[in-house]
Amino acid sequence: MVSQPATQPLGDLALLECEDQDDNAILQRIKNLAVAHLPEGWRSWKVFGLSRKDILGAGLDPQILSKVRFALPT
Repeated sequence: MVSQPATQPLGDLALLECEDQDDNAILQRIKNLAVAHLPEGWRSWKVFGLSRKDILGAGLDPQILSKVRFALPT
């Protein structure tokens, strides 16, 4: 039997920071978009805590990265 990863509130992910300063600036812009455009209560939404490797695999496929760009509605 395959176990599913644990869920966590989306608001917890909004507290994460990147180690790289440039990456952190981009992440902050994404967080600002989430605050501005997601409906009230979005911080309590349950999401799977997946790593980048879990989502994208070992290699970064440019076609998938282009699709990820549109994952957050704006």
